[in-house]
Amino acid sequence: MYANDKAKELGCTNIGQVAEQTGQSLQTLNNWFNNPLKKDLFDIVCIGVAAKVEQEDIQNQIDQLDKQKKQLLAQIK
Repeated sequence: MYANDKAKELGCTNIGQVAEQTGQSLQTLNNWFNNPLKKDLFDIVCIGVAAKVEQEDIQNQIDQLDKQKKQLLAQIK
């Protein structure tokens, strides 16, 4: 298995997303994945990125619903 595959398995779009969100280079992330002593670190970072992105998506959905609610309430008045 490659680091990119593991990142996807853990909920990320790809390893590039992990690099972008964390500021770590692809090389560093690959090194973590391939180092038995840092493999857990790689997993934790990927899980954290996936959770952060999911939370941001949920917040965006809430914001959109709030905007729609305000528009509907303005139409009623």
